[in-house]
Amino acid sequence: APGGSVAVLCRLRVEVAQVRKALQEFGVPLVAADKRDASGPCSPLGLLSFLRLVTNPKDDQAFGDALHIHAKGGGAFGPKGAALEYLRGGAAEQGGLMHALLAVHSRGYPKIGAHTLSRPSQTALTHFLQMMNELRTHVTGQHAIEIPLLLRSLASRVAFDLYLQKQKARSAA
Repeated sequence: APGGSVAVLCRLRVEVAQVRKALQEFGVPLVAADKRDASGPCSPLGLLSFLRLVTNPKDDQAFGDALHIHAKGGGAFGPKGAALEYLRGGAAEQGGLMHALLAVHSRGYPKIGAHTLSRPSQTALTHFLQMMNELRTHVTGQHAIEIPLLLRSLASRVAFDLYLQKQKARSAA
């Protein structure tokens, strides 16, 4: 992308090293981030968490990751934090954490079992819900590109689909 930016996502750190080396050999300026330093909402992992949650509100892992990133790693919003424990109390009957959040938000964040939620946590969850609703509107709105179509197009442009075909052929052999 002349004058623009390109993101390259790799599953393994060894792949990141290989891509970094190849790009450096061609003099391409780059910033390489692994899971430890790529946890902001604009990082590839952050963006994927938010997009996964928009496309599948029942994805509790994406919900936890997106909430943790949105709260900038605040303790109450970590994997074992009070906010997630509170929501987990209602998640089973609601069909996931996002649906539990929608339900408790509409009821004013009542006590669930032994769990209550502090006022700052309620405010943070309300902001998170508003942000997710805005994102969902932009991603799934009238003029939005369907994410599977977008991903197929991107995979084709960077020849990732050919790479996957080769990998499939190798594993079949």
